Amino acid sequence: MKKKVFGIAGIVAVVVACSLGYCGEEEREREEPRGQKIPALEIGYEFTYFYYKESVVFGPDMQESGMLHGPRAMGTYLPGKLMLRGEVHYWTGELGYDGHLQNGSPLRTDTEDDLYDVRGLIGLDLRSDSSTEAAILFTGIGYRYWNDTIGSPYGYEREIAQLYMPLIGMDMSRRTESKGAWGVRGELDILLHGTVASHLSDVSPAYDDAENEQKVGTGFGMRFSFYYRFPIGQSTSISLEPFLGWWHVAQSEESEEVRLGSKTGTVNEPENDTLTAGVGASLCW
Repeated sequence: MKKKVFGIAGIVAVVVACSLGYCGEEEREREEPRGQKIPALEIGYEFTYFYYKESVVFGPDMQESGMLHGPRAMGTYLPGKLMLRGEVHYWTGELGYDGHLQNGSPLRTDTEDDLYDVRGLIGLDLRSDSSTEAAILFTGIGYRYWNDTIGSPYGYEREIAQLYMPLIGMDMSRRTESKGAWGVRGELDILLHGTVASHLSDVSPAYDDAENEQKVGTGFGMRFSFYYRFPIGQSTSISLEPFLGWWHVAQSEESEEVRLGSKTGTVNEPENDTLTAGVGASLCW
């Protein structure tokens, strides 16, 4: 519950910061046009189908899948050729877990999940002379956190924290004659560093917690979305944005030796893939 509160508090903080920045830009706009071709502030909500699969070399695969949802916020400053953008996404919900116990017995249950993604981007508008088009090449830094708790007497809490870089991305948009706009976004991401904390002591006091490291370059991902904005006022519009995302992360480094009941050993985070497909709706200013 505390993690959900912190996640929502983070969303509120970003929204407030973006709003203050937007108000400041609005004041400057009265003095001198800045040529902003895309919304300065977007606040909305997303629904996504979330699918996660671990590929185990010696043993059956584990899968988690289901619907997640949550708020999103994005603030963009585009005075000319330069673009600065901050965004945050927060998803929560329950997933269906399909896996196995250590003895090979199948385990099917539900998980409680919280995931947020915070990003800072910098880009260059390749069509800065146009008042109706934008083609922004961008990069930046992102932080992704996933808290996953398996709801079973044999389950435990996992915390996956990953620092990544949008290696290269493109955001292209064009205004329509009706003062709406359409656009596409796409990017290629690379993992910089990750840690997986497995709270094995939730299963039994005879187990120690374990931590695994995911090194730079052992993971990569892709994102793609299409969006359409239609006006509902003089300076307000609604945006609809279907999206797809995919991450692949190789097997992690081995943990330090931990106590596993009557014996000791090392554990690792298996090779895994994550697929997300959903749609978001936002108010834009």
